[in-house]
Amino acid sequence: MYFDEMGDRKNHTIIMLHGAGLPLGFSRQYSLATEYHLVLPHLYGNGEEASKDYTLDKCVEGVLDIIKSLGKDKITIVGFSIGAQLIIPILCKGEAYFDKAILISPWVCKSEKALKSVVESMNQMGSLMHIKWVAKLQAQMVGMNQNDKERFITYCKHTTKENLIAMVKQGVNIEDYNEYRDLKIPMLVLAGSKENEEIHASVKLLQKLNPEYCKIQILEKHGHDIPYNKSQLFNTILLDFLNHK
Repeated sequence: MYFDEMGDRKNHTIIMLHGAGLPLGFSRQYSLATEYHLVLPHLYGNGEEASKDYTLDKCVEGVLDIIKSLGKDKITIVGFSIGAQLIIPILCKGEAYFDKAILISPWVCKSEKALKSVVESMNQMGSLMHIKWVAKLQAQMVGMNQNDKERFITYCKHTTKENLIAMVKQGVNIEDYNEYRDLKIPMLVLAGSKENEEIHASVKLLQKLNPEYCKIQILEKHGHDIPYNKSQLFNTILLDFLNHK
């Protein structure tokens, strides 16, 4: 699995898993590379990996392979949306590699009605992403620098609606991961107050299933956009969580 890398490898590593169709979606966290080593994978079906079919299992293995290749003792994992969902099976399979985890807007308990609606949204998004001005607007909304904007526009040309839909249909359901209850690493789960009810329910359920190690925080007046439209606050929360013993 391809990944971007920033900062000194000697520093503590943070691996950041992006949302569907947003392989450069953590651009407003690049500043953290002055203190930390950042690893930003391109999940299969996205970015440099757009030519590959997305499957949940392959992505989990791909991320774990990256982590193993780094040869680090413990790293922190951060994920947004689909990336946050992926953290669940990654931790369940490789808990020993991690010291902390931050899940932003995970959707891990889904109704058929909501799933159908999001699949339709991804179907539309898959068509619109190929239009240059739409991709450019999305890049601006996320706060990408000029180099990333150009990369993103190119990536969008190769992103398929089939892979976007697969990311949704193969999303994580927490009921499939009984091991989650036994995880013993600190986890922080974030969501915006304007997000849908099923994301709020997911956040609460994650804490309920692992109350000792999972803490939650709802950010007021924000929706499904925390890493970029609430980036200053999010970066502060992330640093505080990392530095808290």
